[in-house]
Amino acid sequence: MKKFLFLSIVTFIFAKEFSFSDIKKIYVSSYNYEYIKKYDEAIKFLIPLIKRYPNGYTLNLRLGYLFMLNRNFKNS
Repeated sequence: MKKFLFLSIVTFIFAKEFSFSDIKKIYVSSYNYEYIKKYDEAIKFLIPLIKRYPNGYTLNLRLGYLFMLNRNFKNS
């Protein structure tokens, strides 16, 4: 079920432009996975956004923080 939800969200993201509510859903999903300490999943939800907005300050800050929590210091 989780894989289906993830794949449907990723497909939805690539199908059209990002609206504010789309970005909000992605961030909420990322925060939910961070809360249960599944940092890899939290990072995966943000990947489509970083491809679209590579210079987004808060997005890069969030990814750096998640990589640090995941003990991937090279990418943080």
